[in-house]
Amino acid sequence: MSRKPVSRPEVNQARRRYMGQVIRKYRIMASMEQAELASRLGVTKSAVGNWELGFSRPDLDTLPTLCAVLHVPVAELLQMHPEIAPDPAQDIQMLEKIRRLSENDRRILSTVIERLLLGTKKKAGSAR
Repeated sequence: MSRKPVSRPEVNQARRRYMGQVIRKYRIMASMEQAELASRLGVTKSAVGNWELGFSRPDLDTLPTLCAVLHVPVAELLQMHPEIAPDPAQDIQMLEKIRRLSENDRRILSTVIERLLLGTKKKAGSAR
């Protein structure tokens, strides 16, 4: 029995929801209110709320600070397998390199990551 292909908007929405759940989990584990996290990241409380609800995601420039403040591994936040990026310090270093890219290069990288993650999900689904 073949499965119906998942549309790109559905995949993006699922990823945003997952990332929001991870952010919320780590924020609560840090005993931090949304307003405090927002203040530490230089964003609004509603931005944090929108991330947690899966309506939006933090931008690439915010990820290094978000991961450092919440002590969340980038690999978990981006739904990567632990064996790909097991060291949080390496995650932070990689995000700092990404931060130094031009805006256009960051958009390209974001697209590549989305496609790689989509391919990983397809492979996992076909192994059933």
